[in-house]
Amino acid sequence: KKEMQMEMAKQQEETECSLPIVQMDFEDEEKLPVKHIEEQKQRRMNEFWIRCSRHSFEQINNPYEYDEELLKLYLQKIHEYTLDPIHGYEKVVMTLFRMGVTVLTQPYLTGIGAFGASMFINGKPCIVVTDMMKKYHKLWLTLFHELYHIIQDKQMLEHSVYHISSDSEMSLFFNEEKADIFASQMLIPKDISQHIGKVIASPFKMKNLANKLSVHPSILYGAHL
Repeated sequence: KKEMQMEMAKQQEETECSLPIVQMDFEDEEKLPVKHIEEQKQRRMNEFWIRCSRHSFEQINNPYEYDEELLKLYLQKIHEYTLDPIHGYEKVVMTLFRMGVTVLTQPYLTGIGAFGASMFINGKPCIVVTDMMKKYHKLWLTLFHELYHIIQDKQMLEHSVYHISSDSEMSLFFNEEKADIFASQMLIPKDISQHIGKVIASPFKMKNLANKLSVHPSILYGAHL
């Protein structure tokens, strides 16, 4: 396990890319609306970010076969790892790797605006998860969100280069709302999430509820606030 972790970390480090400096002709810039200029910059940065991520995935070259049925079964267990805020996420990423699913976790970049991305490379799922500015509950929500795309949008992903999950980018082929609902319900069932507001003022009740759901209490607070 340690050897695999070191190898993945080494390969990811070797393939890190610096953000591009987006340059435009000043005369052209003066002719364009500010909003359009910003959209162009973000699109170029997104493309560069995806190229770097694809290069990292290709360098890692996950040797394990992708097992979709095993992944579907494992989805029901992932929420339990939120109880370990130090090593839980790492354990999930390593387990997914052995199922043929490669996950890269990167810092959230405001210039890009994306919180995750999914793609298939050589027939195997690859996911980029941003740390969402160190917000613990959003880290797990993003992982589940991208896993939804991997399973439900497999055919579309196999025929496209990539999909970026972002609040600013609309897609005709990928349902972000369904992915968000799926991610939320994998951590907190709908019938329970509707009643969190009634107990959120009581740390004791929130802790008991978290224990009942086998999730870290911060997941409950983060989902409600």
